[in-house]
Amino acid sequence: MRVRTIVASIDPTLQVTVGPLRDSLRESLRYSMVGAAIAWALGLLSPTLATIGVFGVCAYIVEERRREIGIRMALGARGAQVIRLLLAQTLTATGAGLVTGFALSLAAGKLLRSYLYGVSAADPIAYAGIALLLCTAAAVTTCVPARRATRIDPAITLRCE
Repeated sequence: MRVRTIVASIDPTLQVTVGPLRDSLRESLRYSMVGAAIAWALGLLSPTLATIGVFGVCAYIVEERRREIGIRMALGARGAQVIRLLLAQTLTATGAGLVTGFALSLAAGKLLRSYLYGVSAADPIAYAGIALLLCTAAAVTTCVPARRATRIDPAITLRCE
């Protein structure tokens, strides 16, 4: 109440609202907090969608190469050799996609730098985490169907086509 009496003694026409600073800050930051929550949700959604995409593409590629796997197995390749070959090819393609994606995200980060507060646009931990997540998804998605394909008798695989 002392604030009101002091302001009234200076200018009686001014209206003063007095309350805790915490409430005023919460009110003024409400829209920023909603925006941060949306950004956080999108930040979780995008790696999830990327992982699902990598998972689907890798599984499809291995299934499409089932005949090739059968031929390799019929010619005497061991299952581990075939899995290593498919894994190397898949991780090479995943690596190329990661390099392209990182370059584009660094460029976008430079454009959005003025909107970031307390967060780096080029956070190496975030980039490493995403790379690890996507490479793991590619490896698992390649190994599981490839392992299944190498266990099937090559004659059956070749006969089905």
